Amino acid sequence: MAQVLFSFKPGVPEARRAEVLAEMHHEDGVLRAAVLKPDARHEILRRHCYALVEDDAAADHLVAALRQRNEIESVELPPRRRLASGQ
Repeated sequence: MAQVLFSFKPGVPEARRAEVLAEMHHEDGVLRAAVLKPDARHEILRRHCYALVEDDAAADHLVAALRQRNEIESVELPPRRRLASGQ
């Protein structure tokens, strides 16, 4: 499993953000997409979201798809951690 972090641009209404998150569930390999802190009082915190995806390939595909969307301000793929062989 892998994770993708992303933020919506300021000014994107919450209803539109919810639509985009719902649409993401139709992307290949996406297991879940949601707001990081849905109950946050400050709107800026409610713009930050995450998606859990099946694997690294799905994460790469989703990052590319999110970068094409006008509503998205930034997309981040957290560092992939692997155990080194022999340790």
